[in-house]
Amino acid sequence: PTSMTLESFVWADSWGAGPGSSLVFDALQDGNGFLVGVGEPDESGRGHVRVELWNNGTNQVITTTRPAIESGMRQHLAISVDGNLASIWVNGLKEETTSVGAAVPPGPVSGAMKIGEGVERIDDVRVWGGIRTDTEILAGMHVLEPAPDSATLLGRYSFDAPQVSAENTGGTAGSAWNGGLVGGQISTIAEEGPPVTHRLEV
Repeated sequence: PTSMTLESFVWADSWGAGPGSSLVFDALQDGNGFLVGVGEPDESGRGHVRVELWNNGTNQVITTTRPAIESGMRQHLAISVDGNLASIWVNGLKEETTSVGAAVPPGPVSGAMKIGEGVERIDDVRVWGGIRTDTEILAGMHVLEPAPDSATLLGRYSFDAPQVSAENTGGTAGSAWNGGLVGGQISTIAEEGPPVTHRLEV
C-alpha cells in the first residue's frame, strides 16, 4: 500500500550501537522499500527509533529526536508511512522526529517483509492499509480484536497460545499474507500475554 501503519510489541535486552541496527521491520530490496530499527542507546539503554525510506537507491532517514524506547521490557512500537512522510509512536505516544535526505516515498518491492529480525521478541504484529490516528493507536494497542477505524487491517499476527503460528489471523488480506516463523520460537512470556516469536517473514 502507498500508505500504511505498522504495529508490534517488541523486546530487546539491549539495542544495537549503530543507528537503527536492531531491525524491527525490514522491507528493503534492491534499493527500494523501507527499514525500521532501533539503535544508538543512551546510558540508560533507551534507543532511538529510525525509519529509512528507499526509492531507486535514494533514501530519506527519519529518527526520533530523543532515545524513546526502553530496553529490557515489553514496548509498543507503531510506524506510519504516507508517501514521503513517516511518523513514529512509542507506547501510544507520538514522538518528535528529525528527517535528513531526499523526501522520497518507499519504492515498490515484491519479496517478503522480515519482522523482528533484530530483537529478542515480538508480539501482536499488525499491518494496516492506511494511516491510524494518534487516538486509534493509543486506544487500540491493548485491544485483542482491533477495529478497522480509519485504516484497513490487512495482516495481524497474534501468536496466541496454544498453537503459535505466523498465520494472518483477522487481517483482510487473508491466507495470502500468511507468514513463516524463522529462527525458532521463544516459549517464554514477555511480561504478559501469549508466547512470542523471534522472527517473522510475511
